[in-house]
Amino acid sequence: MPYPNQIVAPNDSSSPQRLMSLRGIEKRFGAARALRGAELDVDQRTIHGIVGHNGAGKSTLMQILCGAIAADAGEIRLAGHEVHFGRPADAQTAGIAMVHQELCVLDDLDVAENIFLGREPMRGGLIDRRKMNHDARAALAQLDVDIPVGARCGDLSIGDRQMVEIARAVSMDARVLILDEPTAALTRREQIALCKLLEQLRSHLAVVFITHRLDEVMQLADVVTVLRDGRTVARLARGAFDHSSLVEAMLGPAADAAQSSDKRGSGRPREPLLTIAGLKAPDIGLDGIGLTVGKGEIVGIAGMLGSGRSELLECLFGLRRNTAGTIRLAGREIKPRSPVDAMRAGIALVPEDRKLMGIFAGKPLWQNIALASFRDLFSRGGLVRRAEARKAALEEVARLGIRAASIDLDIGFLSGGNQQKAIIARWLLRAPKLLLLDEPTAGIDIGAKAEIHALVRELAEAGMGVLVASSEFDELIGLCDRILVIRKGRIESPDPADERDEGALVLMATGGTK
Repeated sequence: MPYPNQIVAPNDSSSPQRLMSLRGIEKRFGAARALRGAELDVDQRTIHGIVGHNGAGKSTLMQILCGAIAADAGEIRLAGHEVHFGRPADAQTAGIAMVHQELCVLDDLDVAENIFLGREPMRGGLIDRRKMNHDARAALAQLDVDIPVGARCGDLSIGDRQMVEIARAVSMDARVLILDEPTAALTRREQIALCKLLEQLRSHLAVVFITHRLDEVMQLADVVTVLRDGRTVARLARGAFDHSSLVEAMLGPAADAAQSSDKRGSGRPREPLLTIAGLKAPDIGLDGIGLTVGKGEIVGIAGMLGSGRSELLECLFGLRRNTAGTIRLAGREIKPRSPVDAMRAGIALVPEDRKLMGIFAGKPLWQNIALASFRDLFSRGGLVRRAEARKAALEEVARLGIRAASIDLDIGFLSGGNQQKAIIARWLLRAPKLLLLDEPTAGIDIGAKAEIHALVRELAEAGMGVLVASSEFDELIGLCDRILVIRKGRIESPDPADERDEGALVLMATGGTK
């Protein structure tokens, strides 16, 4: 059921301030319906926030607007005229530029080359390097940033690389600048600088930004559009929204009733397995983390993108370095400096990016499962005992119900849910004490999600400690014994009643108060 009509800002596409309007935007990806008649109105010289829970359709809508993908149905009007974007270049020509969450600068080119990539000024059939450098400096000067135009982009910080992309948009005389989660990977200083810049850019163009950080919306946005399940459910002008109203719009009025019926409780006291105290890692934003996980306990870490949830798990697994604090596992202090250290201590990680960090595409299923145990379990005299490794992998395939025609099948051909179960199977061969799960059911279907939840509960019942980091708070409520909130690299403990209240968790994670 749509959210009650709260379209407070003018919604007349003929408004003299109206720069852009999207109506009835539909998009399917196979059987999944990503957008269901979504609408968006953006006025001139405004900062427009786009918010919504994971899977609401925010990024898909912006991809359509910048010409990266085509809508199945609907209309886009720019300055009163209907437009059709078959490719990103069409949108750029119309004055729409997008800075993606995954930045699109080329590391081996310098700043000026990136700003004018594909639009290099020419003179006598050659690139006019003098003019390109001059114009690049002018574009950066408009942003009030001092980055050498000859610097190699691969040597810049993420914040400076982002400024290069924004300078590219400015140099193209963009009328609309779209940013997808612009502060997620920035340091606090870079976040402050970007927010100041966006307020400055408001004077001559429209800024549209997608974010999970509602404190940024409260600070910056003149207007907010809320998406839920592919639909536009609210358009709210400044003064007509606060944290609570945005959370309610994102989740829906029946959010409290929608919680999972299969909730675990904190119940009996548990023997401590993992104890973290004062964990700091300033370069990745962790600021004095402290928490415990008991044997057989599932603890959830609820956090938005950029909150530090993934960085915490990576630190525990030896992928990141902490500068202070202690980590104790099963009563013994450990200092994981590499994944090998973490594995030998009894820690396993199922990463957020399954494709990039989880599976080994191009390799058969059995190798993906047995790989982490080749040296310790399946080697003799420096040679891998393939028959034993295949047998062990086959047993895990049967145990976890991994659906594959053969263990020799390339893992890349398996569904997301079966790939995820294969990654878990890899670690079960090593019998870890602590299992770290980062967004464990992202991108998998509801049936596979239920199977993974059942598996995690089974592992906990057998005594394994589980730490689950997720932005899907309803999932944590249904799966975990306890839930902690991470925001800006710090852990907060909700009141016991709020642990089972998705709205309260979202408020804490986004910086709001009840």
